[in-house]
Amino acid sequence: MATFIKHFVTENGGRFAVVVDGDMFVLSHLAGPAPRPGHMALAIEAWPALREAANAAAATRLNPYATERIVGMSGAENYRLRECRNQTVGDFPVRATVHVSMYGKLNQGVRVWLGDLPALCWPLFLNHPVQEGQAIREVEVFQPAYTGWQTAPLRFEVDAGGLTVAGQPAPEPEGDQAVAWALLATLDKEDAE
Repeated sequence: MATFIKHFVTENGGRFAVVVDGDMFVLSHLAGPAPRPGHMALAIEAWPALREAANAAAATRLNPYATERIVGMSGAENYRLRECRNQTVGDFPVRATVHVSMYGKLNQGVRVWLGDLPALCWPLFLNHPVQEGQAIREVEVFQPAYTGWQTAPLRFEVDAGGLTVAGQPAPEPEGDQAVAWALLATLDKEDAE
């Protein structure tokens, strides 16, 4: 199945990714302050195809479910979705969890089946609605355009032609770089002696 990625920046400079990977929803904190549940709500609101996929997946659920909110001594919360797999033997496994820190942030990210997303978000968004001033904007996902992703380690080599990096000639030094290269050359001579 396909993977779709969107990056968002929050009003306070945080950056997070929302990914639909097959039938999984992933929210991952990338940089800056961690996102809050309201930011997740805004991201879901801004992505109609995600909402449609989550609604379609939720309609395929086979077993009854229940959500619970557990508040720790610090004030951190865990929202859990339990599935009623077999009531006769008390088989009610936890299918998905969303953790909200004591500061109200999604600092552990979220990874759940798309069909569990609406059921988990209902109590989460009731307790953590979008606050006044909370905003996100979509930003471009970084793609390496210059050389692409490299897997082999690069190394410096010096031969008769000068310095090379992974077999490519280094650019000619200019200005202050020429001084740095001259100092490096003297170090090499000292090491050789």
